[in-house]
Amino acid sequence: MLGVASLFDDVWRSALAPGPISNPFSGISDRSMATIVLTGVAAVVTPAIEEVFFRGLLYRCLRNRFAVLPSSVMIGVMFGLVHTEYPLGVLPELAVYGMLACLLYECTGSLLPGIALNVYLDAGSFEQALTGTSAVVFWGFALLALVLAARSVRSRTEWLSR
Repeated sequence: MLGVASLFDDVWRSALAPGPISNPFSGISDRSMATIVLTGVAAVVTPAIEEVFFRGLLYRCLRNRFAVLPSSVMIGVMFGLVHTEYPLGVLPELAVYGMLACLLYECTGSLLPGIALNVYLDAGSFEQALTGTSAVVFWGFALLALVLAARSVRSRTEWLSR
C-alpha cells in the first residue's frame, strides 16, 4: 500500500510540481520540552482518531450501502478535504492515501494496520521537523516490517503443516 501511495505521490508531484510542502510540525525544535512531548503524543493519537472516524465509522457506514470502490473513493476525498493545513495541490495525494487506507481496512478487517501506517507517516514528519532526518522512524518501521513478515511466513508454514 505504501508503495502505491508513494508512486502516486511521485507522479502527481512531477505532473503538478507544487513546490515544497510545509511540514505541519515545522518549528517544533524551537519550542519548550512540554510542547515537543505533547506534539509527539498528538502525532500518535491523531492518526488513531482519524482512522477510527474515517475508516471505522464513515467508511463502514458507506460500505453498508455501496461497493468497496465507491465507498473508498468517497472517504478518500473526504479525508483529503479535511486536511486544510496543506496546499490545494497536495489534497489529491491525501485523497489517494485515504482511499488506500480504506482498501487496507477492507483487506485486513482491522483498523490497526491503517493506524500503524498513519502513525508512521506522522511520526516521520515529527522526527523530520525535530531532528532534520527521519532515520529512526524509517529504521524502526523497517525492523517492524521484517518481524511481521517473518512472523507471517512462520504462521503460514505452520498452517500448511497441519
